[in-house]
Amino acid sequence: MSFGLLALLSWLATASFGALLLYLWGQRTTRRRPTYGRPPPYIPAWLVVVHVLLAVGGLVAWVGALAVADDFAYFAFPALALVALAGASMFVRWLGSRRARQVAQPLNRAPSESRLPTAAVVGHGVLGVTTVLLVLLSYLRPGPI
Repeated sequence: MSFGLLALLSWLATASFGALLLYLWGQRTTRRRPTYGRPPPYIPAWLVVVHVLLAVGGLVAWVGALAVADDFAYFAFPALALVALAGASMFVRWLGSRRARQVAQPLNRAPSESRLPTAAVVGHGVLGVTTVLLVLLSYLRPGPI
């Protein structure tokens, strides 16, 4: 099995965890959030939308690179790099929301992100890093993807 196919399988597994997290986040997100004059520990909706759109676009380009022409990989890798940056930003905010949850627990105002399952967040991140490495390996390897 080539690195390209392994990357595709890893990308699909990552997307599955991401879809679960997106569903849970959407179910638990409140419309109004108190900020109290400090930077919010929550994950803004625009960041989630950018992350998802770039990931889907990169996945489409990667499938195109595997099925049609290797040149599509030139679009998939930069998209995946931006997805990784957005994902790292959301992970840091998720860690902050976990800390904010401990403070806000008595008030029942914990950010919705703080209630995302740790196993799903970590699994999504580990699979995401694996996907980036496999895409990079197949991208740098001579010959067809």
